[in-house]
Amino acid sequence: MLGAFAGAAFVLPTLSPTAISDDFLYARSVEILLRDGELRILPAAAVTGVFQIMWGALFQAVFGDSLGVLRAATVTFALFGGLAMYGLCRELGVARGRSALGAAICLFNPLSFVLSYTFMTDAYLITLITVAAYCYVRGLRGDVPDGRWTVAGSVFAGLGFLVRQPGILVVVGVLTYLAASGRLGRGWEAVRTTARVALAPAVMVAVYVVWFRFVHGVPEGSNQVGFFREFPDAGIGGVLELVPRLVVLGAIYTGLFVLPVAVAAVRGVPGLLRRFASWRWLALGVLVLGVFVLAVGDFAPFHARRPWSPQFFRQAGLGPTDLRGGRPDAFGDAARDAILALAAASAVVLAIALLRRLRPLRTAGGAGAGLLGTIAIWLAVGVLAPSLPLRDGNYSYDRYFLPLLPVMVALLLWALRPVRIFTPLAWLAVLIMGVFSVAGTHDHLTYQEAAWEVAADAHAAGIDYVDIDAGAAWDGYRLYEYSYGKKFTIDLKALADAGLKGPLLLSENDVEAWWIPFYAAAVTSEYVVSGEVLVGYEVVRRMPYSSWLQSENQYMYLLRRPGTDTPR
Repeated sequence: MLGAFAGAAFVLPTLSPTAISDDFLYARSVEILLRDGELRILPAAAVTGVFQIMWGALFQAVFGDSLGVLRAATVTFALFGGLAMYGLCRELGVARGRSALGAAICLFNPLSFVLSYTFMTDAYLITLITVAAYCYVRGLRGDVPDGRWTVAGSVFAGLGFLVRQPGILVVVGVLTYLAASGRLGRGWEAVRTTARVALAPAVMVAVYVVWFRFVHGVPEGSNQVGFFREFPDAGIGGVLELVPRLVVLGAIYTGLFVLPVAVAAVRGVPGLLRRFASWRWLALGVLVLGVFVLAVGDFAPFHARRPWSPQFFRQAGLGPTDLRGGRPDAFGDAARDAILALAAASAVVLAIALLRRLRPLRTAGGAGAGLLGTIAIWLAVGVLAPSLPLRDGNYSYDRYFLPLLPVMVALLLWALRPVRIFTPLAWLAVLIMGVFSVAGTHDHLTYQEAAWEVAADAHAAGIDYVDIDAGAAWDGYRLYEYSYGKKFTIDLKALADAGLKGPLLLSENDVEAWWIPFYAAAVTSEYVVSGEVLVGYEVVRRMPYSSWLQSENQYMYLLRRPGTDTPR
C-alpha cells in the first residue's frame, strides 16, 4: 500500500516545475529562507506555515531549488500519515488487514491524494493530526497513562499549529475528553496531565505569536490578522446562517471519506440495527431528517440543490481550475449526483455504526475511540473559521473538511470491529478511487505544466510578466510581490457598487479571474494563457497536453488582445 503510493510519484510528473493554487506563497517563503536566510510569511498567507516552510527548505537544500522538489517533499511527508493511520487503527484494536485498509483510504482518497502533489498546507496538517492522534491515543488509552507518548502527541499537535492554526484543536479535543471523562485528575495531578498534553503546543503558539508580532513584524494587509476579523465581521447572524450549511457539507464529505468501508459494511447493517434501542432510532431519525431539512432549505439556491463545495475535487476532475478557459468536465451530472447520493448513504451507515457503539465508548476499552471522537468534534468546529470568508458564496471549500478524513475512517473501522464486512469490496473501492486519484492528479499537473510552459515561452519571446495572465499560481508566483510592493489594487467593492453583476465569461468552460485582484493587480492581461479560445482574443499559439480522463485531445492556448503587438 505504501509502495503503491510511493510508486505513483514515479508515474506522475511529480517534479513538474509549477506551482498549484496558493502554494506559491509558501514556495516563495522557502526561496527567501534559502536565499536570504530570513523566515518570512507573505501577507497573503492566512496560515502559520512555519513547519512546512522548514521542511520544504530542507528538501530544496538537499535536492535543488525547484518547485517540483517541494511537491516531492509533500509526497514524502504524506507517507508518514499513512504509517500513522495504520498505527492509529491498531491502537483502537482494529485488525491488521482493516488497519491497512484505513491507511490506503487516507492515502488514496482523491482530495488527500491530489493535495499531496502540491505544496499546500493540507497534506502536512492531516499528517501531523494523524501522528498526534496516534501518540495521544497510545499515551492515554490505558488505565496508566504513558507520559512519553502523550508528550510526543503534544509536540506533533504543536507542529500542526505551525502549519495551520486548526492544528491546535487536537489539543483542545484531548483536554475536553480528559475533563469530561474525569481522567484529568485533580490538583497537581491535573496540572501534570495538562502540562503533558498541552505545554509543548502552548509554548509553540506563544513563541510564534511573539515572533510574528515583534520579530517578523505584521505586514500591511496581513491575512493572518484578517483571519481573526472574520468573526466580528460576520457577527452572530452570519455565523448562525453558515453553520447549518457546514453541517450538511460536513455530512456529505464525511460520507465520501468513509465510503469504501461503508460500502463493504452494507451487508452488516441489518445486524447493527437488530436490537437497536428506541433512543438510537430517535437519534438516527433526528440526524437524518435534520440534515435533509437543512439541505433542502439552505441549499435550494446553491448549485441546483446539490450540497457540495468543490475546489480540489470537482466535475472537471482533481485540482482547482484557476486558469481562464477552465477545463471540460471529466464526468457528467448523473455521475456527480450518484457520488453525492452514495456519500449521503455512507454517512448514514457511519451514524448507525457509531450510535450502536456509543456505550463501549464509556468503557476502558473504548477510551481511545472516545478520545478520537472528541478530537473529531473539535476538528469539525474548526471548519467554521476558514469558511467564514466564503459565507456569501461557496460557503466553504472541500479541503477544509480534510482533517476529518483520518479520524472518521478510524472511528468507523473501530465501530465495525464486531461486524463482518466484505473486505474485498472495500479494497475494490479503494482501487477504483486510487485509479481516479492518479489519473485526475496527472491531468491537473499536465494542465498546469502546459500553462506554465506556454507562459514561460511567451516571456522568453519578449513579453513582460506583467502583460501575461496565466492563472492564479503563475500570476501569484511572478507578480504577487511586485503588485504588493507597488501597491497595485483593484477595489472590488467599488466595482460591485458600480453595478457589476458578476464575472465576464468568454468561453464554455471559462472561470472568473478571481486571482487578479488578490494576487496580481498589476497584470494587464494583454496576453492570456487559457484552456479554451476566449471571445475577443486572437490565438497566438496552441499546444497539446496529455489528459487521461478526457477522450479528446486537450490544448493550451496563448491568446492576445487585438491590437497588441507580438514581440519578434
